[in-house]
Amino acid sequence: MISFAVWTISLEIPLKEVKLYLIIFLAVTFPVIINFIFFNILLLKLKNIFNAMYLIPITGMILGNSMNGLIITLGIFTSRFFSTYILMSLISKFYFDKYSILDERF
Repeated sequence: MISFAVWTISLEIPLKEVKLYLIIFLAVTFPVIINFIFFNILLLKLKNIFNAMYLIPITGMILGNSMNGLIITLGIFTSRFFSTYILMSLISKFYFDKYSILDERF
């Protein structure tokens, strides 16, 4: 389930780097495991936490919420990153082009 969540998240963002897949994998795996253990041991007080009747639905709900949160967060991050990058490249291009024209005149 976690590998499918990482694959789904990576489809939604425009950055395609290997390091990013590892970061997404870790950002999904650790919270799901910690929340699952907390929920099953401390709240439900189950004797067998790997009972499929509890494991699949609870982990699926936690994983689905983590996946949606990461998609929204990475979408906002990449849109702001690319908009800042485009703005800075336009400013630098205008600035350097303006002074390169002055240098050619002299």
